[in-house]
Amino acid sequence: MNYDFKDLNKTTTAPTDKSIESLTFNGVNLESEIPQFLTINVDGRDSYNRKLSTVDSRSDGDYFLSSKIEKNTITIKYFLRADDTDDFNRAFTRLKYLLQGEEKEFYFADEPEFSRIGNV
Repeated sequence: MNYDFKDLNKTTTAPTDKSIESLTFNGVNLESEIPQFLTINVDGRDSYNRKLSTVDSRSDGDYFLSSKIEKNTITIKYFLRADDTDDFNRAFTRLKYLLQGEEKEFYFADEPEFSRIGNV
């Protein structure tokens, strides 16, 4: 197995390659579609809570009826590299356009087999 090692020292410029956590939203990879966009960090992907539906029993415990996964919030931190204000505004406008809509499918590059459905 080959590994790519990265310099962990702070830099003043963002890396030029795609992030391992790059987001594909509604079939569009944001880092491919918007060259100025770079995913920095993603939080909340592994937060799963189940809501149980039960009824009281005459003995100890409850009777289990059903369960469902509750909603959760995924936070994506990103970086927009832009040469000037106009370049930034064009990239940000494109990002807002791509993130429109309700209940869109999305997934992350490091887990393409796990798609989710959500709103921005």
